[in-house]
This record gives sequence, C-alpha cells and structure tokens, in this order.
Amino acid sequence: MKIRIKYFFNIFLLIFFFLFLVSCNQEVKDEYILSYSVSGNGYITCQYESGSLVKNGEYVNLVAKGNGSFSGWYLNNSLYDEGNDLLILMNKDFNLEARFSGTNYKDDTFTLISDLKESKEQKVCVDIVLKNERGYLVKDSSDYMFIYLGSNPSFTYNVNDRIVITSIPEYYEGKLQFTSISNSYKVDEIIIDNEVEEVDSEYLSDYYSKPIYGKYVSFDAFLEKTNSGSKTYFNLHMLDSEIVIYTYYPKASLLNDFSNKNVKAYGYLWYLYGEIYLVLDYVKESDSDIVIEDKSKLKVLYNEEFNNVYVSFQGASKQEMTLVDGFYEIDIPSRCEIVKFYSGENSTVEFNYDTEHNVFVLGEKNFLGKYSGYFTDMDSVSNEVLKITSLSMNDIHGYIMQDNNGMGGLSNASYIVNQIRNENNYDDVILLGNGDMFQGTAVSNIKHGLSVIDAMSQMDFDFMGIGNHEFDWGIEKIFNYFDRDLSNGEASFPLVNSNIVYSDDGKLVIYDDSNMYQSLILEKNGLKIGVISCIGDVYSSILYSRVSEYDFKDVVSVSEVLAKSLKDQGCDMILVNIHDGDSSGVESYSPNNRLAKLKYNGKYLIDIVINGHTHTRQLGYIERVGGNLPVIQCGGNGQNIGEIELYFDTINEELVSSYICHYDVSSVAKTNYDEEVEEIVSSHYDSIKYLLDEVYCESVENINSKEQLYNWSSSVLLSAVGADIGISNNGGLRSTGDIYYGTKIGLENLYQIMPFDNEIMLVKVPGHIIANFFRNSAIYYGFREGLTENEVRSDTDYYLVAVIDYVYYWNNFPSQYESVNTEVIFRDAMIEDLRLRDVFNPSVDYQAKIDNMYYER
Repeated sequence: MKIRIKYFFNIFLLIFFFLFLVSCNQEVKDEYILSYSVSGNGYITCQYESGSLVKNGEYVNLVAKGNGSFSGWYLNNSLYDEGNDLLILMNKDFNLEARFSGTNYKDDTFTLISDLKESKEQKVCVDIVLKNERGYLVKDSSDYMFIYLGSNPSFTYNVNDRIVITSIPEYYEGKLQFTSISNSYKVDEIIIDNEVEEVDSEYLSDYYSKPIYGKYVSFDAFLEKTNSGSKTYFNLHMLDSEIVIYTYYPKASLLNDFSNKNVKAYGYLWYLYGEIYLVLDYVKESDSDIVIEDKSKLKVLYNEEFNNVYVSFQGASKQEMTLVDGFYEIDIPSRCEIVKFYSGENSTVEFNYDTEHNVFVLGEKNFLGKYSGYFTDMDSVSNEVLKITSLSMNDIHGYIMQDNNGMGGLSNASYIVNQIRNENNYDDVILLGNGDMFQGTAVSNIKHGLSVIDAMSQMDFDFMGIGNHEFDWGIEKIFNYFDRDLSNGEASFPLVNSNIVYSDDGKLVIYDDSNMYQSLILEKNGLKIGVISCIGDVYSSILYSRVSEYDFKDVVSVSEVLAKSLKDQGCDMILVNIHDGDSSGVESYSPNNRLAKLKYNGKYLIDIVINGHTHTRQLGYIERVGGNLPVIQCGGNGQNIGEIELYFDTINEELVSSYICHYDVSSVAKTNYDEEVEEIVSSHYDSIKYLLDEVYCESVENINSKEQLYNWSSSVLLSAVGADIGISNNGGLRSTGDIYYGTKIGLENLYQIMPFDNEIMLVKVPGHIIANFFRNSAIYYGFREGLTENEVRSDTDYYLVAVIDYVYYWNNFPSQYESVNTEVIFRDAMIEDLRLRDVFNPSVDYQAKIDNMYYER
C-alpha cells in the first residue's frame, strides 16, 4: 500500500513539474504601473514607473495609481480602459498623454498630426509654439502644423497653451492644415523652451533634400522688403550665399525697421513646394558686414541688330545703349523706373515690364506690329535664347459659328493662330484647349461635340484638357473621340488627364491603347515641354450621377510628382493646364500660388499655367524671386485666344522672360478666316439645318437678361410633370438666347438658353421643408396658379416639387423624401411650350401652355 502511495505521489510530482515547465514557456503579460496627475478639464499626463517594454501586438496589464483609479490594457501603441472612456496615446519613449473622458467626454480619441487625412473631420491635441497675425504654429509628438486664424477670428489662444481641436484638414501650400475649426478648447498650460540651433548655408542647402518640419533655428541674412499691390513681403537672403528663404506670414509692422538690413533671424523651418520658409519668431540686427550687392546693368537681346538703341529713365535723360557680346547694355543710374525704349527711328517700342524680374518684352515685330524679345538686368543670362509661344482657348462651349457679319467663329480664331505660326520658320507654337470645349450650342450638342473635334483637328491643336462640362453627356462620349476608333469620330490630337481617378480603386481614368495620356512631352523649337492637365475643384458643378464614380486628386500634389518625372525625362519647361480658376484674378487662385513655389534641383519647377472655367479674361504673374510665373485665362465662348511667349536660356537651362496677351478674335481677325476650318464648321451646320430651320414662335419682347426667363421656365418645369412647385439653378439658364423683338425662335435659341440635358425629378416634400430651400440664392422657383409662397411656408402637408436633377443632388436639397426621375428633359419641355405659342412675351405671359408630359407607369 505504501509503495502504491509513493508511486502515485511520484507521478503527481512529475505531472506538476511538467506543468511548471510548460507554464514557464508561456508568454506572461507584462505589467505597467502608471502614475498620473489631473489638470484643467480632466487632462492627464502619465508616465510608467515599472514594467518591461513590449512589442506591438502584445497585451499588457495596466494598473494606475494617483488621485484616481484605472485598469485597462495596451495594444499597438494605444491604451484603452475597459469601458472605452479613456484613450492614451503612447509615443516611442513610452511617455503617455491622455484626455480623461469620464462621463463628460465620450469617444475622445486623438489623431496625430502625421496621421491626419484630407477631407475627414478629426481631433488633435496640440501645443501652440508660435502665434502671428495669420494663425498658429502647433505641434504634437509626431509633427508640426499651421492653423489659419483668418478663417476663424474667434479662435484665440496663446503660446504655451495645449488645446484640443476638432476640424477637417485640407491641403494648403502642399501640407495638410486646419483652415476652419469646428470646435476647440484649452486643456492645459505648458512651457515650451526652444533650443536654438545656429545653421549656415551648407545646412540649408542640404535641407532641400532632407527637410525637417519645425526645427527651431537662427541664421544671418539680409532682410529684403518688396511690395506687390497692397501686399508686403519680406524675404531672407542667406549671407554669402544664393539661398533665399521666405518668411511665413510675418508681422510687417514689426519687420519694417529691419527691412533692407542684415539681421539675425529666429524661427521654425518649413518646407513647401521646393522652397524653404521660416515661420518667423523674431529678428534682431546682425553684426555681420556682408551685404547683398544691387544689380546695376540692363541688357536687351534682339533677333536682329538695330542702330541707335536708347532708353530713358524717370528723372534722367535718354541714354544710348551699347552692343556688347550680342546684348545691348546700359548702366542704371539708380534703382529707378525705366520709362521708354527707343529704336533707331526714335519711335517708342511696345513692351511689357515685369518689376520682379526687371524684364522688358521686345524684339521682332509680330503680325500685329508688336515687338517680341526680352530685356533683362540678369547678368547670368546668355545670348542663346529660344522662344516658345503658347496659345490657349478655354470654355469654347460649342461656339464655333461665325456671326452674321462673318466674325467671331472658330475659323476666325484659326486665322490668328496661322498668322502667329507663320511669323517664322520654326515650329515654336503650342495650341491647347483648356476644357469645356463642346457643351453649349446646337451645332455642337446635337452630335455630342463632333463638330468641335473636327474643327480643332483641322487647326492642329497639340492637346486638350478635361473640364466639368465634358461630363455632361457622360465622360465616355468624349473619350470615344480619343479611342483610335475612326468609326465614331476621332480627334487628331491627344487628351490629357492628370488627376481624374476612379473612386473605387484610385486608378487613373484613361482608356487602354487610346490617344489619352497622364502627361505629354511636346518638342518645339528644339526644346522639350512637359504637359500636365488637371481638372480643378469643380466637382460640385457636375451632375452627381455623371461624376459619382470619379474623384479629382489634388492639382498641385499631382503636378509636382508628374513635373519632377518630366524633368527627369529631359524636359526643359513644364506647362500646367488647369480647368479651374478664380474670377477675381489669376493671383487669387490658390493652386497657382502653390505651383509657383515648387522647386526641383534648386530651380523652379513650373514655367507656365493656363486657367479656365470662370469665363473671365485674365492675365498676370505670380511673383517669386528670380522669375515670376505667367498665368492666363481667356474668357469663353471662343471669343479670345491667350498668348504667352516664353524665352528659354539654353546655356543656363532656365526661363528668363515671358510676355502675356489676349487676342480678341473679332477685333483682330475681323472677317479674315481659315477656309478649311470654316468648311468643316459649315458642313456640320448643314447636316442639322433641317432641325434648326423649324420656327416655334416669334418674340414680341427683347430678352435683355436671363432673369426675364425665370418665371416662364419655372412654370414650364412644374407644368411639364404636373407639380406644385418648380425649382432650377440660376446657372442652368446660360444666356438670353439672342432673343429680341421679332426674333423667330428655334432650336438654336433654346440650346443657347439651356444647353444641358437636365432631366426633371419629381419629389414629395412637406411645404415648410421645401420653403427652407428657397433661401438658397443660387436657385429660382415658381408655383402653380393659385399657390403662394406664404401658404407653402406655413404648411406641413406634402407638395409635388419639380426640380432638375443637377439641383436634386445638391447636399442641401431634401432628397430624402419620395422621388422619381420623370426622364423629361427640361429643354424639351421648353420647346413643346414654345410650339404652343404664336408669340413669346415671358414678362407678361409667363404661365406655361403645356400639359403634363409625364405619366407614372
């Protein structure tokens, strides 16, 4: 019996020993002991006291001590309590920062600055390290970021405040920023003690290739003050170096006393689009005696030699220039304004003066009798300069026909293009279409833009970009002209799409084996020009159903990547075409300014920008040290051509001058036209003439503004589908249709008024709900006979609302209610109404004549 007990006891010991060994090999969760203190609004700062470091993915037991209690677990650099009331972010040194949520703050998770995502509302906890009149520089453990005060003037904190911000980040000058704040609050006060690092030109030269955002530095520089219109800029010229550092929104009032002096500058380094910025903290006078030398010589290079070349300065007499090494040169008496330039005949030569670059555009006469060339004070410019001319047309919208006087058509525009091309024997002209080329007239719309494609092909366009109205028939309709299938019509020039991608997989929208490209390289006059073409932030101006499966990537980010690749492929210059702009001017459009600052290998990356979309005539320069960026937009409806002459120094491999102008097609070409282009346009017109010859009715009223058509068109809209209320957007009516007293109204007039194939949606909406939508200033609306707006506003009953599909998909339209697409095209309803009239006088007789064209099946 004793033997058996001993036997079992030994077995038990063996089993126990085995289990002990196994347990020793099991992974034991490490334990952290945390201590924390609580300050303002329940903010917690924690540090671990004991425990071993862990690898990502392992769970760790946590026990807290201090003036509260906590237990939870750690995984993948985040710490959660069991009730999910608390998130602690842990940095690489295992220092922990947390917001104690408790019962007042649920779901209080923070995103690191380095992990912010564009166009998505997120929350960050940051420290304010610098403040100026435009905003705040803030940081967390991952990165720095700028917050713009101008968009939220009530957002007021101080340096050393720790704050929590909820907002939607967006790209500004190449880096994600906050430009508007949804919510913010202070959680703590800290002390930020910046350790200054003195840097030199060698460090800053290396910084171009290895930027570190937010490094606090000081260096000696010359502080240059420049004025542009109402704006004042201060740039720092690194002493004994060619490096120029831009100051980031400094307070001009504090820097005026230091302008044009040597200073010691202090601040945070920033890197945007190839340029070094200093988010300036302060400056003080420097002891350095190194000075920036002022330039003192003006030079002009001609394509031919003149005698007796003179220049006159303001406050000085006319002086003769001397021909030296292919340049005409003259010393400048002082930094004064040049007033006139004279040739041998003592006549004043026309020129364009760029104050930043001290450049005058001169040289040979073109077909208008103007001179072309360049005039510069840049000593480094060689006399081996080649010229490229960019000609652009934007937003033609199908306006290719001549008027009754034989003027203003695409064939007249082609005459101007031919004259410019024939000024010399060089192939030095680029002709491009910015976008929105087709939608707008009967001769174009009826055949989905084929007439415009054929005319542009005859004109030898070099490429075309995509605008918002290329989506109006479905973008596939336009892509068919670039699919290399001659049976459906084909363009002789390529289509460039640099930034439209599919929403589901992010792939570029380009057909395989097609004449479509993400970028191009054009060879002109011995130079290689890289071409990029983007659609801008015009997503909301496209019918949602036509664009819902696509995304538009950031213009500047895409352009930077593609431009660097094109430079690596040997391109001398880079052209960026953007279908977007700002109606107030090229300098006001943010992407233009961002593109201007891009640099690559120490030189500016972008040489020319074309804008469109706003239908405005604009030209100008984005100022930048060492060579301004020319930008142009030329109206719309085919009435203008934009020209930019570019002068490229082949020895120094840089753009040294440019000249910008518009050509008004009617005033320049007059009745001159390209016969071959006009033949193409006429043949397309003749093929649909039978449709255009039908007369619907006659106008007995001058339509002087499209607002005169609002009451009539809204009545047609609701009558066509048996609705109570009709709503459309103001921009849906594009023009007056050239309707005057005695005009016999036909299809051409209607396509000018309403070129879009908008379908009518029928929606059941409570009266007081739809009445709120009436406040939208971008719409017009009308009511069935006997119904008033006051009645609708006070009613909770449902009304039938007829609204065009474009407006139906707006974010603020109440589309959540029961709706149906009637598939009745708004323009067709207008045509049927006009057919029922003998005369048209919408100011007096605006009630629709048509009956319901939609019958629910």
